[in-house]
Amino acid sequence: MIQHIYDRYGRNRAAIVGTVIRYRGRSAIREVGKALGLSEDVTGRLAKASWGRGARTVSQTSPRRRAST
Repeated sequence: MIQHIYDRYGRNRAAIVGTVIRYRGRSAIREVGKALGLSEDVTGRLAKASWGRGARTVSQTSPRRRAST
């Protein structure tokens, strides 16, 4: 894709932009449910079943860290 943009617009006139999206737990469950083709009522029930604020990061829940505590 990048090569196509360079070929079409030239390297001096092309720009590349990226977006990072961070989902909280319930929103992530809803998005995965959509991707898997689950109905809205099923994904809604799954999302309601999740608890917590979803503020944990990967480093806080990594197995290495759990093993040391």
